[in-house]
Amino acid sequence: MAAVSTFKLNLRGSPVGPRAYACPDHGDFELDVDLATSAEPRPCPDCGQPSDRTLAAPLYKPQRGTLVRGKVEPPRRPTDFNTEGLADGKPLHELLDDRAAMWRDHDRARDKRKGLA
Repeated sequence: MAAVSTFKLNLRGSPVGPRAYACPDHGDFELDVDLATSAEPRPCPDCGQPSDRTLAAPLYKPQRGTLVRGKVEPPRRPTDFNTEGLADGKPLHELLDDRAAMWRDHDRARDKRKGLA
């Protein structure tokens, strides 16, 4: 006898909930419908005309970054990447060249302390 696998599909949120529809004559309205059948046209509550589902924009916008004005904090380590030059108009390739030079100096100093240089 063969084993039968079962799968359970978990959807975020309730499968039944308010879905937005747009009537060509009366505008937007919401109905509580099942998610599985929400793509089907629904009758307008005012005139009964079939209305297609509309997609609403998300309620929140993910934050991509923050901008903080105020004093500049000193770096925690001397090898931390400092981007103040970019704010002052320095080209990125120069900033990366300066960073590579800083790491070369850092590695030479480390090797000198260990007696390798």
